[in-house]
Amino acid sequence: MKCFLFLQISDTVNVNDDESQKVQEFKVAIKYATQINMESLVTYMETGSSVVPPQNAVQVLDVVLRSARMSRG
Repeated sequence: MKCFLFLQISDTVNVNDDESQKVQEFKVAIKYATQINMESLVTYMETGSSVVPPQNAVQVLDVVLRSARMSRG
């Protein structure tokens, strides 16, 4: 099982600056960086140990779950 990310996501974000009463516009782009092997996490969960801890897989899940929670409000 592997986690694939989009090649690139880009959008424009408007941020209200309360002090200057202006709206700042930022262009944001998220680019593909790497492919994460989620098998290391599955192996770790099944056996309780692994040669290399599944740190990257845990970080991916952390980011995805936080993002999902924030998008719901």
